[in-house]
Order: sequence, then structure tokens, then C-alpha cells
Amino acid sequence: MRQKTLRVFEVDDLDELKRVVEAKLPLVKNHFFMLKESNSEIEEFLKDKGLKYFIVNSNVVEVKKEIVEVVKEIIPPTKIFDRVIRGGEELEVNGDAVFLGRINPGAKVKVKGNCYIFENNGVVEVEGDFLVVVKNNSRVLFNYQEIGNIKSCSIFTKGQNNETKNN
Repeated sequence: MRQKTLRVFEVDDLDELKRVVEAKLPLVKNHFFMLKESNSEIEEFLKDKGLKYFIVNSNVVEVKKEIVEVVKEIIPPTKIFDRVIRGGEELEVNGDAVFLGRINPGAKVKVKGNCYIFENNGVVEVEGDFLVVVKNNSRVLFNYQEIGNIKSCSIFTKGQNNETKNN
């Protein structure tokens, strides 16, 4: 069993909810919304915005299996590699990853989440929303787009035109 900390907004006013969501959607999209009782207007608004919510009845939270799966998808565990990734090693990470040590030539790494790389000399594929690379001397694919050599810290984000950088 693992303990997770979730960000939850308690909702009881549709107008206030609309104001907050419309002003700060990128900031609240990975949070949950808690309703003390069923409210079709609020539920419809949250569904339209693609936001996750649950209803609390008599102090008992009714959590459906699909909500548990959504939590696992939204908050996958972050793996921290505080060591050198050796040549010939192949890693596949199903969440976010931080590589504090060097990734050696001949190593292959695939990350399905966000990634921080301090020094890469191997082959890395990242499919997350962002990638931070401090130094890259080899091949890194970020959402199927190859980035070039990196000599100082660079940040790549999904959905933006991330051109090859030769710093």
C-alpha cells in the first residue's frame, strides 16, 4: 500500500467554480473536485471541462474503480535514479523520472512521463509534458522529436515548437 497526497477542491457553488476553473484551468486540471452531494449542474460543468470529481455521502467517500485508475494515471510514481546508467542497460519508466547520474553510451531509456536529465550519452525517449536536459551529447527524442546537443540547461514542453538547440 502507498500513501498519496491529492489536491482536492471542495465545491458547493457553481458560479465560484466556473470563475476559478475558467481563470486557472491549467493550474487545476490535475486536481480533484469534491462534492458533498450530487449536483447535476456542477457535475455537468466538470465533465465538460474534463475535470475529475467525486461525491462524498454521509462522510463516506464513494470511490469507483475508474477514479482509482485516473489517480494512478495522473500521479504515477516519480523514479529517481541516483546512479550511472551503464551501457547495455535498458530502462522503461511508466511515470516521471529524474536521472541524477550520467546515462552512458549504449544505455537505452524510455520514459512515459516527464523527465529530468543531468547528463546523457545514451539513447533516451520521453513522452511526457516536459523535459529538462542539462547536458546532452547523444540522442534524445521528446514526443518523437529529436533534440540536438545541449551544453547548458534547456527545457522542452509538449505542444510548443521545440526546435533543436545547440547551446
